Amino acid sequence: MNQVTHKFHSGATTYLFNRSIETLPGDCTEKKLFVLTDENIFRLHEQRLKNFSPLVLSPGEASKTQVTIDYILQELIKTEADKATVMVGIGGGVITDIAGYAASIFKKGNATRIGANNYAGHG
Repeated sequence: MNQVTHKFHSGATTYLFNRSIETLPGDCTEKKLFVLTDENIFRLHEQRLKNFSPLVLSPGEASKTQVTIDYILQELIKTEADKATVMVGIGGGVITDIAGYAASIFKKGNATRIGANNYAGHG
């Protein structure tokens, strides 16, 4: 597995490369997962993603709003996510930007896994 971990004063973020959706549970075995994707990725990989009950957003830059972030935070609260929950963004730059930002502000920072098309694209 190709991965890079960046450590910060308040925690760490791990980026995983060349992974598939099927490896996702093994990549995050110790944590509860919160998967975020967009309609395009979900439509292409619905059978592979449905077991993760992903939060599916509208695609594109128009989703980069505080309203979207508020919606994600509300869903994290509804699912009883906690500081140990890992947010996984599966998609392109918009999804990974949103996932990273939402994870960083929820309960003062959650672990984040960024799958910039590579989770969906391999396997």
